[in-house]
Amino acid sequence: MENRYFEIRSNIKFLVKLEWKGTQIIEAVEKVYGTHAPKKTTVYKWILQFKEGRDDFEDDPHSGRPTSKNYENIEAARNLIEEDQRITVNQIAMSLDISYGLANSILHDNLGLSKLSARWVPKALRPDQQNLRSDLSLTLLNKIEADEEQLSPEMKLGFTSMILSPKNSQSNGSHTDLQDPSSSNLKSQLKK
Repeated sequence: MENRYFEIRSNIKFLVKLEWKGTQIIEAVEKVYGTHAPKKTTVYKWILQFKEGRDDFEDDPHSGRPTSKNYENIEAARNLIEEDQRITVNQIAMSLDISYGLANSILHDNLGLSKLSARWVPKALRPDQQNLRSDLSLTLLNKIEADEEQLSPEMKLGFTSMILSPKNSQSNGSHTDLQDPSSSNLKSQLKK
């Protein structure tokens, strides 16, 4: 949302520099942004400020409830989670002296974490974690190929069910066709 306002304000400034009239600017903003366009009074306010020489697009600081969502609190929350992945949102809020809602927002929005089995885990793997997972999968595949006779049928079936063909995934999330772990294409699929 903040990016959209930044974009709208930059467009207003551009049109002011082209010396467009206020009504033309409002029409252009409404045409481009439709229902997401700011109110006319807001657009006029920004037109006036840009005509008076304002350069930045950010809102001026205003009175009200101060926010504690800053870099220090985000890093402190990250450090607390690295120390103890079972820490609760309430414990983080108390140790950082911030509200529960703000602590929750930092964890979910800024750090991209979610609670899973009482642990904070990333919603998506970082690139280094993806590479590690790929390397471990290839190592496991090499061990299985080298010692395939020693695997029980149950282990072979379990390994086979873990390797799904992406092209055969259906939109409902089920997978119909499994790749054969003995196929030569399997290693190349794991490297992707």
